[in-house]
Amino acid sequence: MKGLKNLKIMLLISIVCLVFSETAFATLSYSIADMSPDWEGGPFYVNVYDNNTLLTGFVSYCLEKNEYLDFSTKFLGTIDDYAIQGGSGFSNKGGTETAPTIPGKDYLNPWTEWLVANYLSHSLVTDQRRKDFQNAIWYIEGEIDSYTPGEFDYYTAVKNADPGDDIPWIRVLNLYSYTRDGRKIDNQSLIYVPEPGVLILLGIGLTAVGLAGRRFRKTS
Repeated sequence: MKGLKNLKIMLLISIVCLVFSETAFATLSYSIADMSPDWEGGPFYVNVYDNNTLLTGFVSYCLEKNEYLDFSTKFLGTIDDYAIQGGSGFSNKGGTETAPTIPGKDYLNPWTEWLVANYLSHSLVTDQRRKDFQNAIWYIEGEIDSYTPGEFDYYTAVKNADPGDDIPWIRVLNLYSYTRDGRKIDNQSLIYVPEPGVLILLGIGLTAVGLAGRRFRKTS
């Protein structure tokens, strides 16, 4: 009887992990609204759908300079720590360029993560700040060779802070689509910035896992 009870608890833990893991979001798709029609890059508004039902949305910027988006397309996507098949793979940190260690995986720079976490809302106030913010990201990620700020110097702000820690809730949304003949196209990599509601749901899921795990240890 005790063994059956433990089995049920383990099954509950497995279900909760599945529900709140990113791999469970296999039905998610994304549509992109252009918030910067007069220049290249972002910001964009990303609408997130679950089985064609609007789930949430967030503001994002481009990571790659030479990949493009069709705003009439609904994309599929994966959430990763790196941009897939995109960009130079280099980064500019304090004037020092560093090469990627794994080909095909352009890892998100901690400087970009810090900039998004601290200045995303600040960047949306004026068109010039939007341009400055996008170009600062591209410069940090090694997509452009120089950065000249207009209204606000985002690059100097992050350079002075010199962050080195990963921010786990800021990641990369790698968008892709399929041609009519079934060929996969990697369309663009955007910065994944989940809405607070998504983080709350994830927190509830992790809390449930923790409580169930604690209960399992006490009864085993």
